[in-house]
Amino acid sequence: MVIMKNLLSRLKPWLGRALGLLLMLTGFDVFAGNLTASVDRDTLGLEETFTLTLRYDEQINTTPDYELLQKDFDILNTQSGTQMSIINGDMEASTEWKIALAPKRIGKLLIPSFNIDGAVSDAIDKELEKMNKEVIEQMNEAIKETASDTVKELKSTSPERTGKYAKGWAVKDIGENISGIHTMAVWNRPKYMLTHLLEFGHIIRATGQRTKAFPHIKDAEEHAQDEYIDKVEAIKL
Repeated sequence: MVIMKNLLSRLKPWLGRALGLLLMLTGFDVFAGNLTASVDRDTLGLEETFTLTLRYDEQINTTPDYELLQKDFDILNTQSGTQMSIINGDMEASTEWKIALAPKRIGKLLIPSFNIDGAVSDAIDKELEKMNKEVIEQMNEAIKETASDTVKELKSTSPERTGKYAKGWAVKDIGENISGIHTMAVWNRPKYMLTHLLEFGHIIRATGQRTKAFPHIKDAEEHAQDEYIDKVEAIKL
């Protein structure tokens, strides 16, 4: 009995320290760091991208779960880093993740909450501005007219031999994006393999000499870009 009392008296200081260590260790789970989410713009326009920043006020080596975020957004790029500073003798550290995002659709979009080591950020609602239906129709008409004018120019400026190449230029509707704006492709349907060879010339395998180039596509492309910009700028919003 005397031996047991002496043993307990000798162990008491260590038991107290062990209990303190246990409380300190469990305290890391109770007092989680603070996690905030912010975006670099208040409103989103058509086909615009933006950056989501997650900031955790502790140094941590982890990656947020982006699965819910990908429901409404395409992730274009991600960056992460740790910042450290000393303020009044105290060292402070924080971890940041920057995520470049592009909306997948029009309407109300939700940036979900994130959970980092028990800390939860607030969700963020974003509204992707809808374009006026009349504006979309005018933009599609501008695209259609520009593509048609480009075909006419290429037919008149393309090199002629039999005439089949010049007559082969046509317009193809590729489809529309989430806003209803179409993409038109100008291509040479029957002689598409000749476009690059005629535009830039090519090496003759037997002689090693380069054939004469007949530049005609680059000028038409530049004229198309200028025409389309002028037409879009003339649209009344």
